[in-house]
Amino acid sequence: MGFELVPESPVEPKVWMVNHGGWYKILDLAQHHGWSPAGTLPPPTWIRMDGTPAQEADGQESWRGGYISNEGQLVTAADAANMATALEAAAQGMSDEPMGVPGEVAQAYLMGLTHVMERLAPAGVANLAAALATATQRMPDPPAGVPWESAKSYLLRLAHFMRESNGFYVT
Repeated sequence: MGFELVPESPVEPKVWMVNHGGWYKILDLAQHHGWSPAGTLPPPTWIRMDGTPAQEADGQESWRGGYISNEGQLVTAADAANMATALEAAAQGMSDEPMGVPGEVAQAYLMGLTHVMERLAPAGVANLAAALATATQRMPDPPAGVPWESAKSYLLRLAHFMRESNGFYVT
């Protein structure tokens, strides 16, 4: 589970997906590089805590404007552009080195985990150890010519998405 950033205007990709930890890091990184959150606008169909529908006018009075829930709140175009500028600034100090775990590293980790489980686990867990052992054999490295993406590249693509989205919903 995580967050989907859904743009107001058509842009590619149509939805930007990020896990919870990644979204919190993005927000923190943007703030650390000059973004001042303007606050979000309530979702179009916002419901009050008492379960009654809120009209946009009175919903904005009690909406807290947060970014860390995925309730369909709107990050305005201006706020998204400011966040994009901060992420671009953050990316400038980053390496072009790819991030990620190559397949052989993940395989070695899972094989070690499998070995520990076989030695320590009761017989009922042996099936899980066997499944992990099978999984390690099916984890290929990325195809030739398809490198792991760098953090710098990721942030620049996300900044482009935010800038072109004309604002986005956090769902």
